[in-house]
Amino acid sequence: MSDAGSKERVAAIRKAIDFSIVADNVLEIADFTVEKHEYKSGRPLAPEVREKAISSINDALWQRIEALKARRQKHLEEMFSTAQATLDKVVGEG
Repeated sequence: MSDAGSKERVAAIRKAIDFSIVADNVLEIADFTVEKHEYKSGRPLAPEVREKAISSINDALWQRIEALKARRQKHLEEMFSTAQATLDKVVGEG
């Protein structure tokens, strides 16, 4: 396989997570969580409290996403390392 073909495949792996979709989901989770709280408590939050709650939830969820991205990168690196080690064994270089 050409070097360009290999780079295209790696790019495809990197694009496996669409972070615009993730961002939409984060906003939906924050809104849903606040609305659920309002429903269960029977009273709406004050606008400034609602805004702070949504902002805080978004920040907490994005921290989780960043941690997931780091773990994903580590797993990809391990997969490429495993693939290289396996190839080296097959072709007698390992």
